[in-house]
Amino acid sequence: MTMQDSDELVAVDLNTQDIKWRIKTGPMPADVFLTPDDRLAWWA
Repeated sequence: MTMQDSDELVAVDLNTQDIKWRIKTGPMPADVFLTPDDRLAWWA
């Protein structure tokens, strides 16, 4: 999910609701796009 207040992309385990990782993105990330094989992600 994108976190616009902290300028991060965060991965959350939906079963446990634990944060798996977070990455700084730059100002106000809004969208996440995945490749069909889920190996790469882009955010805007």
